[in-house]
Parts: sequence; structure tokens; C-alpha cells
Amino acid sequence: MFTPFTEITQFNNIRKYAFSYPEILNGNPIVTYRAKVKLHGTNAGIQLLSYPERDVIAQSRTQNLINGADNAGFANWVSSNKDDWATIAYKTDSDMVVFGEWCGKGIQSKVAISNIDKKVFAIFSARYIDPNKDDFLVEPEDLLKLSSVKDTYVLPWYGPSIDIDWSASAEELTRITARINEWVSEVEKEDPWVLSTFGIKGTGEGLVFYPVSREHLGLKSFNNLVLRQRVKHIRILSRRHQHKLPQRLPLILNSLLIWFSPKHD
Repeated sequence: MFTPFTEITQFNNIRKYAFSYPEILNGNPIVTYRAKVKLHGTNAGIQLLSYPERDVIAQSRTQNLINGADNAGFANWVSSNKDDWATIAYKTDSDMVVFGEWCGKGIQSKVAISNIDKKVFAIFSARYIDPNKDDFLVEPEDLLKLSSVKDTYVLPWYGPSIDIDWSASAEELTRITARINEWVSEVEKEDPWVLSTFGIKGTGEGLVFYPVSREHLGLKSFNNLVLRQRVKHIRILSRRHQHKLPQRLPLILNSLLIWFSPKHD
């Protein structure tokens, strides 16, 4: 079964969703976020199937990479290391998908990660395949146990946490976005993870902000509240511009229908 990674949207879109559907905030409009560097490669995942037998399936953003399908060599790399991934699958207590960025030499260009001398899999999250499990792993220390395979890394947190009050005024939110824009500008100048890990200087693509406050943990909150910010700075839109919701709305509605349905356990 193919298990896709969520579509990540931008700051103003989350503000629109929270304004129109406050239930996604679980009673607390103040969300604590932690950031990770956004690497410029291609989205990838590895299904670790522990029952009834150990199996490993590579996937791209849109499909399982089976029957000869590949994505920038990712399926071939997973196949070459299948025994090691199968060992990790055996140790997990339930089938899961490990998500990360397949990046490095020959995949993209004009960013620091493209200048390293190999391709690597940089893990940023993992989830269980069972739809009844809301667990969503984003803490680097929790993901380290999934990173023992050669050329596999875990992205650390970038900088301190930041609180965003999605009920705040445009003026108040502008002060928050000024800090976010400053962080993104720093990453644009030099990707700190690539520099510290590989000793390569160069630009980064941006940051992804993960909700980590107690009321906003889990897969459903991640799907509704995760946001990204690339080099282009955030400009806060006034309330009068919030009547038109973006294309991600069907995903949000679908999430709400699933998680607030009385039939869902």
C-alpha cells in the first residue's frame, strides 16, 4: 500500500485554515514549532514491513517504486541495502514508513547539498502505516534508531522553538514572521547542516516548521499545521484576503472528516 507524505503549505495558508476551521488547533491556538533545514532533492520514503515477513519497499512522493520504477536512483540504493533495512524493519513493532530527502550529487543543482560527492537519504520523519495509529515521529533522537544504514542521516532541529498564535492579529504575526524570515535568510546564505555534516559551503533552500506542542502532536496535527518557508519572505495577508481558501482545502477537510468522525477510533 502506498503511503504518501503530506503536502506542506505556507504560513498564510495555515492562518486561513485555522481561522476557518479552528478545530484543527485542538483548543489551543498557540502552536509551538521546531524547524529543520529543507534540503533540495527529491521526496522519498521507505516502507518497513515487519509482519508477516520482513520486507522493504522504496517509494517516491507519488508511488511505490516497484517493477523497475526508480526515482534518481533511490529504488536501486534501497535494493542494494535491503538486508540492512530489513533488519530495522524486524525491530519495529508495526509496519511504518520512513520519510526523508534523497539528495546529493546529480539530483538537483545550485544548492549546497548538490555539491557533496555522493547521494544520501536524510530522514526527517516517520509514521505508522496503520490508519488507527496517530503517532508521528519527528524528534531526531527517535529517528536515530532508523538511520543505521550506510549514507543515511537524520536531520536535526534548527535553532530554538518558536510559538505562533494563530488567533493573533496581522501586526502581532508580523513580528513572528520577521524572526522566521531572518532564519530563512541565514539558511539561504549557508546551509548549516550540509556545512557541519560534509564540510561543504553553499546555499540552503529554506526551513520546514514542525508542530511540537503537546496539543498538536501526532499525524493529524502534522498534516494540518506543518508549514514551510523558502527564501522568499512571508508577507502577512489581512483578514479581508482570507475568504478564499487555497487548493489544499480538500486535504484539510478530508483530515477533519477522518479524525472527527464518530466512526473513527
